Parts: sequence; C-alpha cells; structure tokens
Amino acid sequence: MKNKLLFYCIAIFACLAILFSIHYLTKPEEMPVVTRNTVSGQLSYDEVNEFVYNQNNTVYLFFFSSKEADSTYVINNILNPILQENKLETFDDLYYVDLATLPADTSDKYTKNQWGFYNLPSFVGLRIENNKVQISDLLEWDGTNPYTMDTVKTWLNEHKLLTQN
Repeated sequence: MKNKLLFYCIAIFACLAILFSIHYLTKPEEMPVVTRNTVSGQLSYDEVNEFVYNQNNTVYLFFFSSKEADSTYVINNILNPILQENKLETFDDLYYVDLATLPADTSDKYTKNQWGFYNLPSFVGLRIENNKVQISDLLEWDGTNPYTMDTVKTWLNEHKLLTQN
C-alpha cells in the first residue's frame, strides 16, 4: 500500500514537473514596457475643443498616437532633433495631443470632423470664429509622401513656434 502511494505521489510530481517545463519552454517572450511620456503642454483629446474655445488666439496642436510608429518617428527623428538644434526644452506654444487613448470603436472620420485631418501625426492650427472652430493651418502626415524635418521647421517658423538663435 505504501509503495502504491509513493508511486502515485512520484507520478503526480513528475507530471507536474513536465507540465511546468512545457509551459516555461513555450511561454512567449515578455514585451518591453513602453511608457507614454507626457510633456508640458499635453492635452487629452477630450480637452482640446474646450481649450481652443477658451483661447483668444490661434492654438497650435500636434496630434499623434504614442501607439503608432509614424508618430514615434516624427517625435524622435524630427521634433526632438529640432528642439536640440535650437537648444529648447519644449515648443512653448505647441500643444501635444495623444490620441492613443481614443476609444477603439472611434471611426477615422472623428478626427476629420473634429479637427480636419485623417492621418497621424498632424500639426494643426485652430481658432474660434463666430463660435465655430476654424482650421487655420494643417500639416498632415502622408505615408506615401511624408513630411521632412525641413517641412516641419518651415511650419514651426511660419507660426512663430520656433525661435531662431
């Protein structure tokens, strides 16, 4: 009787060890955690319209998604180098709007209806005229013909967002 009990305990232990080994060997690699950096002048998408409505002048916004490669590319390879080149910490009058938290069931027409663009990342100038939001200028991302650092510099300079040293 003791031998049977000992045999079953060893068999159960061996089965558990095999199952644990299989689980450990087939477990997918853990993905690195990507933190969403917030910067000064960052707004959530649901604050944009009220913020623009409360301003007297044109408000310049950079719409992006921290979940999309194009947005990350523009931030890391265009905006950050422009900041470094001009020895700036931030663009004082450019507000960042991360649309990564936009509900998944939101259609592409939402951004077009709200702010006048389909593609991210986009630079937009908005102002209020006659109690309606007016788009004063738009620099929208085009995957087949993306904008360059020079294009962004020109847009920033035209709107006095980039102070030349």
